Amino acid sequence: MWARRPVSLTTCPVSYVTPESVAYLEYYGAWQFEGRADMSCVPARRADAFMILEQETRKEASNG
Repeated sequence: MWARRPVSLTTCPVSYVTPESVAYLEYYGAWQFEGRADMSCVPARRADAFMILEQETRKEASNG
């Protein structure tokens, strides 16, 4: 059993990480490093991933 706030799984969460999701995490890190450039030049799917990651990052920061 794995649980983190409202999410729980009965299997290891690592098995849910795909190469595509790793790429989004790397793009997100680079985007943050560059100072969060304008989203208008980012492909829609990547922008959606960035918004989700940004939301989750803020939740994590506010919860310690």
